[in-house]
Amino acid sequence: DVYIQYALDEDKPLARRLVEHIRQAVTPLVEVLRIRHESGGSRVLKIRATVTHDESGEPLKVLGVDMDITAARLAESQLQESR
Repeated sequence: DVYIQYALDEDKPLARRLVEHIRQAVTPLVEVLRIRHESGGSRVLKIRATVTHDESGEPLKVLGVDMDITAARLAESQLQESR
């Protein structure tokens, strides 16, 4: 639910779907989400996660990483604008 808490308002529906996917899915997740940063700005995260489940299908744990790709996204945008 941390993703929902920190997601930018326009990305909250995506964050809710992401959390629901983590709770229910058996497939790995790769998603990009924009969040509010404590500095007052925003960051772009690339989220990769895999959920392991017990025999009854209940989630046991989430293994994953959140990568800050803000600088890469900014560089891509600047490159496109320069063309």
